Amino acid sequence: MKFSPDGKSLVVGSHDNFLYHFDLAGGIPNMKSKKFGKSSSFISHFDWSADSSAIRTIDGSYEYLFYDANSLQQNTGGATGYKDIAWHTQCCILGWGV
Repeated sequence: MKFSPDGKSLVVGSHDNFLYHFDLAGGIPNMKSKKFGKSSSFISHFDWSADSSAIRTIDGSYEYLFYDANSLQQNTGGATGYKDIAWHTQCCILGWGV
């Protein structure tokens, strides 16, 4: 579970192979959630980009996936498309920085 660097969102990685996005803009009583992700196994690690625009995940099968944090859609360009992006954390165990 991680808050976005800008504090506007919370994402939770789950054992059911999905991510859950919580929009914090309306405050906790009005929080809206959305399930997203296409992992083939449970989410083991994930990171937010420093500008809160992207999310990267690692799952139990070591699949490395990337998502646009605004649309919550998977970016199928993979690691190459994100190799120069600054990440807020470095929890993923795969990638250019490892």
